[in-house]
Amino acid sequence: MQHEELGVEKKFAFSYSNKKLNDRWTKEMAHTTSVLGTLISPLDSGDFLTLEKGAITYDQEGTILNIGQLQEPVNHQVIDTNGALILPGLIDTHNHLSQYPIVGACDLAIGDWLEKYVFPEEIHFNQDLEFAAFLSRTFFQQALSQGTTCMATFVTSSAQATTKVFQEAHQSGLRAIVGQVLMDINSPPHLKTDLNHVFEQLDTHLRSWHKRGELEVSINPRFAVTCSEQLLRQAAHYAQTHDLLLHTHLDYVPEFAMSITQNFPWADNLLEVFKNTDFFTPRTLFAHGTGLSESEWKELGKKHAAICHCPNSNIFWNMGLLPVTKLIDWGSIVALGTDSGGGANLSLFDIMRSASEISHILQEQKVSENKLSLQDLLRMATLNGAKALGLQDKVGSLERGKDADFIIVQDQICDPLYPNSLSSYQKPLERLGRTIFRPHPQQVKAVYIKGKKVWPI
Repeated sequence: MQHEELGVEKKFAFSYSNKKLNDRWTKEMAHTTSVLGTLISPLDSGDFLTLEKGAITYDQEGTILNIGQLQEPVNHQVIDTNGALILPGLIDTHNHLSQYPIVGACDLAIGDWLEKYVFPEEIHFNQDLEFAAFLSRTFFQQALSQGTTCMATFVTSSAQATTKVFQEAHQSGLRAIVGQVLMDINSPPHLKTDLNHVFEQLDTHLRSWHKRGELEVSINPRFAVTCSEQLLRQAAHYAQTHDLLLHTHLDYVPEFAMSITQNFPWADNLLEVFKNTDFFTPRTLFAHGTGLSESEWKELGKKHAAICHCPNSNIFWNMGLLPVTKLIDWGSIVALGTDSGGGANLSLFDIMRSASEISHILQEQKVSENKLSLQDLLRMATLNGAKALGLQDKVGSLERGKDADFIIVQDQICDPLYPNSLSSYQKPLERLGRTIFRPHPQQVKAVYIKGKKVWPI
């Protein structure tokens, strides 16, 4: 028998209770893998799966064939995690890769922070492509180590630097949606988008990287204050024409209000800017969503808009507390993002905790009637993230027919009595709660994307 870090790899035979083996299973039986553990996952139906002594079974192409319980022996590979938690891979729907070196570097107003830290760092990233490759490699490995299997990231305005990011993402095995930053006003000259050439650059990214492995190209206008009306319209048109994710910031920042009024004098509010530049495509993702009026939030809900909640950076910038439960009730899809640069780290477990704490505060203040449950938090970090990125048919939950993107979490290390003993609170959701509210930096033991172990290498 071959011993692995997470358990013992054996050959078994098994069948599933209440399920017949389908033709595909029978044909490819010798090429399947089952991973045993405690399964926790949101489901497309709206239900929530918790299954102790469960098994996720997938074929050699990384497609989930079944979710069930191992019962009797047959000839295929089994990996026993010794009861560890098996969760869907976490999905970080908003971060800034090139800003990672400045995480926690300052306590400035956002405009001053952009001028002093962000723009110089992005210029450095553009000019030193060897550094850009190193940073991308580091960023992706650290994200994987925290259980992230999929992300949507802003790079910089450089096509060459963005190519380096695609190369490193491809090498890492991560599922990544990568966007070259677009901005043509109120920006440093070295970072401005050239509207005469940028869509040719995006065409090159599409030919070289879109749908290559698990990569996609996205269209990323930075935010309204740095984009002309022409750029916003052209970006929205390009994204819709090519069925690409359209990814931007939607957050009211008082110090930018005058510039936005000057740029878009016809708009009554920030949401009007995006409505009237055709930004509401089937694959539009708005980061933050803070500082808007209740009527704007309700309008986003009517359009079932995807909003990335970034609780850590919202607090860091004093951008306001997003009433997530209200937004969900009004119809928006709310996912989670680390927002590295403004966010403190790449852990979505940390982001789930912050989102929970904010929801408790808003309930206490009578702003929201409800707080976020553990099920809500995991759904936002997985299935809602997939929906926000337009990937819900492939990832986001442990369900038959989806890709086998999952993480193995050794939650015992989070137990307050570990390693001498374990507390008596060992139900699946209690164990999940500890990984969120009492996390350990080494709780993620393995990361799989399409059934392939991509971390640790």
